[in-house]
Amino acid sequence: MPSLYKGPRAEVRALNALITMSRAVNAVHGALASRRLAEGLPMAQFAVLEALWHCGSMCQRDLAGKLLVSGANVTKLIDAVERKGWVRRERDKADRRYIVVHLTDAGQVLIAEHFPRHAREVAELFSVLTPAEQNTLRDLAKRVGKQEKKGKSK
Repeated sequence: MPSLYKGPRAEVRALNALITMSRAVNAVHGALASRRLAEGLPMAQFAVLEALWHCGSMCQRDLAGKLLVSGANVTKLIDAVERKGWVRRERDKADRRYIVVHLTDAGQVLIAEHFPRHAREVAELFSVLTPAEQNTLRDLAKRVGKQEKKGKSK
């Protein structure tokens, strides 16, 4: 459903683009989340394991940035995956405030088992677009996403 706003054409067009993009993201995330949950691995916990698997051990603050969640939220997520034995925390000896999160062997095995299926499912969901369209979508989304960082809000 497009925006019901009756303002200037440029604003209506931008609102419709936002609505469409948001619905697409929610649909893709919803499909992937339901598949991960069916496997007993909530999407947010999967994301923690995936970030550590691909990027290596990192401090909680950096992990929160990678996952686009708050510090409090990442703490809860790490608590949950730590209880399951998939990660461990380690305080920096020089600065005890600095906590590094590491995948455990069990976490490595789990994400190595689940990620290839996840990647295939993402590819399947995006197969409605040609490879060129997927690249264009990525480029356009990056350009829109970088606006706020540049302070170009009008």
